[in-house]
Amino acid sequence: ETARAAALAAATKKQPAGTDGAAAIVKALRWAGLERGRLAVDHDLIRAAIGGAGLQTQTVDADAPLKRIRIVKSAREIQLMQIASAANVAAAQAAVGIARAGANFREMRTAYYAEAARRGNRGVFMVIDGVSTEGIATPFRDGHAFMIDAVSEGAGYHGDFARTVFIGEPAKPMQKVTAAIQLGWTAVRDALKPGLRFSEITALGQKTLRDAGYDFRVAFGPHSVGLFHNDAIGLGDLVLEENMVLSVDCPVMEAGLGGSAHLEDLTLITKTGGRPIHDVPEAVIQI
Repeated sequence: ETARAAALAAATKKQPAGTDGAAAIVKALRWAGLERGRLAVDHDLIRAAIGGAGLQTQTVDADAPLKRIRIVKSAREIQLMQIASAANVAAAQAAVGIARAGANFREMRTAYYAEAARRGNRGVFMVIDGVSTEGIATPFRDGHAFMIDAVSEGAGYHGDFARTVFIGEPAKPMQKVTAAIQLGWTAVRDALKPGLRFSEITALGQKTLRDAGYDFRVAFGPHSVGLFHNDAIGLGDLVLEENMVLSVDCPVMEAGLGGSAHLEDLTLITKTGGRPIHDVPEAVIQI
């Protein structure tokens, strides 16, 4: 931030700042000799500025290429992901500590945001028992089995962590559900490596559950995590590459099972396989 402010101050000494973003974009294009060039664009503001000025610049959609660049992390980005993820996991675990009979969803979510802030992160969302709406204050109860899915970011990079929480003794079906999720995730985790497709990850997790005799579905939905909670939206059936940071969502929220469940950690894809980028707590948090 210090370097950015210094660069801005030096630039504005030579050229006074303008108040119109579109005019600044056009000025920059003319300065770079691109008013008749071919330009990759990833934002409608830039397209509108070019169109409004009547420039002859040709624009090419750059949204997908930039997403593809972002999903492979540099060494420094991996460092930042590790820091953000460690803070996120710790904040979620601290927030779960208030889950006693009488406390409620809103209080836990507030605690999570506060704990994330104490560790230098900004809370993005926390899903509790399938609910992300801020205003709902459902109370916790003895025997409650519920999922949490906690996302926060630090220095722009995101942590994503999910677990099942049991308050006291859960319903028998929920114990079966959490065992199934662990089984499927273990099979998927051990198979992660460059060259594996997203669709193959999902198929492997679901086949593992079918072969074990489980009759409910788990999504086993992979997504890349980084500057966004999902930084590869719209890229289709991606192939894993070295230095991607991957989440595989494993939620179960079927009615009649006696609760909800989830399991999610962040995994760095290396040449030889996957490894977690944060400490990995137990799959079920028992209170």
